[in-house]
Amino acid sequence: AHSMSTLEEFRRVLPLVILFVSVVFLIYPVSFFIRNILNPQCCAKKKHFKITLDFSVVPVLGVLILLAAGSITGIELWKGIVGDEDLQPYGIVILFFALAYLCLSLDITGIFDFIALKAILKTKGSGKGLFVAVFTLSMVLTVATSNDIVILTLT
Repeated sequence: AHSMSTLEEFRRVLPLVILFVSVVFLIYPVSFFIRNILNPQCCAKKKHFKITLDFSVVPVLGVLILLAAGSITGIELWKGIVGDEDLQPYGIVILFFALAYLCLSLDITGIFDFIALKAILKTKGSGKGLFVAVFTLSMVLTVATSNDIVILTLT
């Protein structure tokens, strides 16, 4: 019974360890080379292949490790992707892409430069004044919209 509790503790701690390791690899990607042992005649010039552990590989590896260790189940993974009645992850992703598209479109027009210039002129370059202006903007957005919109807009 004692080994079972140790296994359960391992399964509970593993997601935190995977998260920490993933963040480290996302900030500091690591590249290494592996030898082509599968078909060396095919690629005579390429005897080694470069593997990079970065933002496109590490999250997938983390999920596969969590699945293999039993920290998450296939059903939990499916619900995390598809969602249920209470949470729809696709809605958040669609909102994020829509806001990103809107921000890029507005940036092309120069509206953000114009607003920043107006804010600096209005506050006369005062750091405290700019802080109050951004704080007021975030307060108004929080009252008028959801937290997701405020977070995505102000970052």
